[in-house]
Amino acid sequence: MMKKRILSFAAALVLLVVCAAGFGGSAAKAEATKPIDVYLVGGQSNAAGCSKATGVSGAFGNIMYAGEVERTLDGSGVKHFYINDFADYPTAVTVGFGIYSDRIGPEFGMAKVLDSVYSSDNKAMIFKSAAGGTSLRDARTELDMTYGNWYPRSMWAKGFTPDPSKAPTGVQYKRFVDNFRTVYGELKANGYEPRIKGMAWMQGENDLGAPDAYKVLIKAFIADIRADIAEITGNDEDLTMPFVIGEIATTVGEYNNPLVPAFNDMQREVAKEGVCVYTVPTADLIINDANGNTANGDLYHFSGKDMVTLGERFAGKLLSSSNETVVELKTIGKNGKATYKLSDGGDKITVTIEPNDGYKASSVKVNDVESVDKLVGNVLEIETNGQKRFEITVRFAKKSALEIKTEVGEGGRASIDAETVYEGDKLVVTVVPEDGYRVKSVAFDGKELARNAETDKYELDGVTVSGTVKVEFEKESNGGCGGKNAALAIGIALACAVFALKRG
Repeated sequence: MMKKRILSFAAALVLLVVCAAGFGGSAAKAEATKPIDVYLVGGQSNAAGCSKATGVSGAFGNIMYAGEVERTLDGSGVKHFYINDFADYPTAVTVGFGIYSDRIGPEFGMAKVLDSVYSSDNKAMIFKSAAGGTSLRDARTELDMTYGNWYPRSMWAKGFTPDPSKAPTGVQYKRFVDNFRTVYGELKANGYEPRIKGMAWMQGENDLGAPDAYKVLIKAFIADIRADIAEITGNDEDLTMPFVIGEIATTVGEYNNPLVPAFNDMQREVAKEGVCVYTVPTADLIINDANGNTANGDLYHFSGKDMVTLGERFAGKLLSSSNETVVELKTIGKNGKATYKLSDGGDKITVTIEPNDGYKASSVKVNDVESVDKLVGNVLEIETNGQKRFEITVRFAKKSALEIKTEVGEGGRASIDAETVYEGDKLVVTVVPEDGYRVKSVAFDGKELARNAETDKYELDGVTVSGTVKVEFEKESNGGCGGKNAALAIGIALACAVFALKRG
């Protein structure tokens, strides 16, 4: 007996130690986990960074950096590869994260803005993967053949995987995703909890002549890159991460480049039609002036000063947009429409649904939660409660036509206003009493219809079943001071009084 007790005590002690270790490990892990906001940058040369850092200096210790610039298809000739050992992420943003040690890209201006938002105890990171002269189209330009292109994943042929040894198709796209996966994994391994704040995209100079084709591709690219990022992070909110497009400078390649206006109009359309997609202007950032002078010593790149400005605009837009409440409202089919309004404080979303005649809202899902039973009429009120992303999907179904009959008593007539009454409709009945009669009651399925004082019609909201409208009349009273008989009696009395006066 004593032996069993000793064994039981030992087992309990072991269990206690194991549990304590487990809880202690979890606590230690939780304590070691540090949130870090991550900002993404992609595109061609003005993203990679070809701007000379003339008059630009400084380092931003609160903003870390990782990424690669201009990795060739064969892996040789890499000008910069900034993915370190991730142990402490000591790499602060400074000059030199462009294509050469004296060049900058948008990361510098972004860091300049972000550095004042974050602190040494709450750092952020900029991740960049870019290459000069690369296309979004599946092009075969010289630089596409050097670095690969950004052709989006959903456009790849079934079963296709980019292979740098065979073709440039989608290589830059795949490099971006692969590099991000590496950076994200290393951050997690070193106790960070990355939060994606959005992506800055500076690309299109190589595709200026094909705005229509580009529009299709950039929409696919945004959806694809969001989906791939969300798959890596496991966070569905990244499916609508802010995506900021840098407009193409009107003076790229030449002063007042004639191809740019139509392209920039397309970029703005993409932002207007997309969810959490924005643009930042660049028309005031002059690359080639009217006198033939170049800002950076070449025809295609911003000056160092203007590149800083571009980065500042990217960061400003990403900071503001990441705090917005984003609503993606979709209607399935063509049997109705829906609109929404967000309250000024962002604490309430009001969805108004307008089904076509003969149709109803059969499903209203808010972030995959069915909410059709919460409709009041055709209006849904949603409390945001601090949540920033809402996907609302409305479906419609044909209403059932109801069979509504009338049963009218003696003393008048009645008719249903609508030729067909559908489930959920308002039942409207016109009732006309005959002379000497008045309406006693109008009822449907045991429910009294209310008289509308303005129309003098009888109404009942939200009829859902077939049935019969029963109308009853009653004769008008002949007593008291009311009715035609009372008026006749008064008339006779007055006549008699007049006759008596005459005789007198």
